Amino acid sequence: MILAMLGLAGCQPAFQQADVDKVTAEVRANLGGKGFTVDEVQFVKETPTKLKGFARFHRDVALVGRINGAWRCEATMASNEARYIWSCAP
Repeated sequence: MILAMLGLAGCQPAFQQADVDKVTAEVRANLGGKGFTVDEVQFVKETPTKLKGFARFHRDVALVGRINGAWRCEATMASNEARYIWSCAP
């Protein structure tokens, strides 16, 4: 399970498109840093302060071939401050 918490500049307690893009980039960077090739990361707004989505990735392993994976992801923004936390897990 991956868990990250970051503060955002600004005071709006709701996800804006720039925030969604930032969370998507953070998930890509985190998985990429673990040696995976990230195929797709998608998020949709479930509520103004909650995103749901997934990350699909793979790793090519010698003698075994390609190992594919997919994790469910979510991000939640505090309703009274401009901070969010995201996580992805199998």
